[in-house]
Amino acid sequence: MDGRHRDKYKEDRELSDSGKRHDLWYRRYEHSKLRLLDHPALPSLSRVSGFRNYTFDHRHLEPYSALQLTSNLPNLESLYLTLDDNEKKDPHARQQARHDFAMYLPTISSPSLQRFLLKYYYKDPSNHHFSAPSALLPETPPVDHLSRALHKFSQTPNLTSFKIYPIVTSPDLYWPEDPATSPSWPNLREFDVEFNMVNPNGDWYFLPDPMRSPDSDQSDNSDDLNTPSDEENSDDDDISLDFYESSSDSFRPDPYNEREEARAIGNYPFRLFRTLPSDALMNPLLRAMARAAAHMPKLQIMSLQSTTRDPNAAGFSIYFYAAGQRSKLKTQSGDPDKPRLFWHVGAWRPDDEVLKIWREGREGLHVKFIER
Repeated sequence: MDGRHRDKYKEDRELSDSGKRHDLWYRRYEHSKLRLLDHPALPSLSRVSGFRNYTFDHRHLEPYSALQLTSNLPNLESLYLTLDDNEKKDPHARQQARHDFAMYLPTISSPSLQRFLLKYYYKDPSNHHFSAPSALLPETPPVDHLSRALHKFSQTPNLTSFKIYPIVTSPDLYWPEDPATSPSWPNLREFDVEFNMVNPNGDWYFLPDPMRSPDSDQSDNSDDLNTPSDEENSDDDDISLDFYESSSDSFRPDPYNEREEARAIGNYPFRLFRTLPSDALMNPLLRAMARAAAHMPKLQIMSLQSTTRDPNAAGFSIYFYAAGQRSKLKTQSGDPDKPRLFWHVGAWRPDDEVLKIWREGREGLHVKFIER
């Protein structure tokens, strides 16, 4: 960048930071994905045993293109993917991207694959009044193709480690209602999942806490809109409009109101009050998890955690350790020579069927609920 453009950029940034100029900056790429156009032209690389893609904060790869990059790696042993599922202004584009990824996933199932890690990032709405749009294509009945594809992929014969942080998912990830064949995970040792607060239909896994006001602003350290209050912001809007009208810049940027953009997709205002698990949605997910665990003869560690980030809530996480495996947390006490199942779910409890399935699948299972 030469001196003239550097000075202009510095001036523009100062105006933006002061609220007098609302540029798009990196946000111009929010709805843009990088796509691989001619993957059959890629050479076959038999000596490559690992693949990891990196994503920049503001430039993302089309999910199925990430898979296409691995299509000519026949001896892949580890696959780590970082992808974006955070398209919120064009629901159909997000639905199609998830579906395309699901359809392409079976083509890269490799007998040599041992380790799989997927980060399929979606940001939960910070306004818990918000109704998230469905992530499923408008079919009848709606089908969670992505969770089903990952369910099938997790049964890759030599896979030993399967981890997803985070994902918008459903019970189909563990155990579909109508599996074509009886699922089996012959060599899987680790199965870790972090799930979002909303499911693929857009329904919340968590209900409002009656002890908390749903209309009070809550702090959320992971979000920083860098904007003043609505009252303060009104003057800034006038200033920015005047600036655009009087500007002689022939490349005048498109205006961008960060607060209003955040409001439209449920990220503002901060209303964090959903902390209680929904029996109707959580128990089916947990029953499916328990059924899957019973069909993993070599399972050593299994965990399920939610993306809840409310410091005033108990959170939601479940950890299973096989006999001989050490616990990760000091509060997870118990005989290490026995299988253990720890619940960090506050005062909430799953239904009896969930615990019954776990105990039937793991003889001598020690179950402990940990409340803080």
